[in-house]
Amino acid sequence: MKVFLYSFLLVIIFGSCSSTIKLDNLNRDSCGKFEYGKIETKRMLTDGDKLNLKSGGIVIQEFVFENLYLGIWKNNWSEKNLDKTVISKLTVIPPDEKLAGGVILKDIKPNDNSRCILLIQTVGSVPLDEFDDYGKVESARNDFIKMETSMSNIIELCNHPCIKAVSLLPQNSTPDQKKD
Repeated sequence: MKVFLYSFLLVIIFGSCSSTIKLDNLNRDSCGKFEYGKIETKRMLTDGDKLNLKSGGIVIQEFVFENLYLGIWKNNWSEKNLDKTVISKLTVIPPDEKLAGGVILKDIKPNDNSRCILLIQTVGSVPLDEFDDYGKVESARNDFIKMETSMSNIIELCNHPCIKAVSLLPQNSTPDQKKD
């Protein structure tokens, strides 16, 4: 019985100290515990490297080219921690670099209520009600959300920690039709 009790306590202790990042049912608070950005490595990563980094609190989400990746990491990572890994640099992507579509974030007026359509990419699974305050969600699939909102909300959306990218779509955008 003692062996079972000790085993159970060890599982609880190590489970609570886990540094892995959960990417489901995210919200502003849970996303605020990590950063999204560029991950520069000393060499190309293997699947083993990615698993090892994930267990340490760094999740590789996209390969960009050569030794550059996009991903998320816990806030407690610092330059001195990187010396023990294959990572050479972590760079947070600032809000103004999250916006695409020919608009510069600093040019948006905070009181501009003109309507726009956005395509938003999130870092993981975020419940749609997280975006109720910003506008009307038209559709969602995987980690992409199409939303109608006002231009002034783009500033706050780009500052939302769960958002990777915000693309301004043309007003009359329709999805491509499948060809038979």
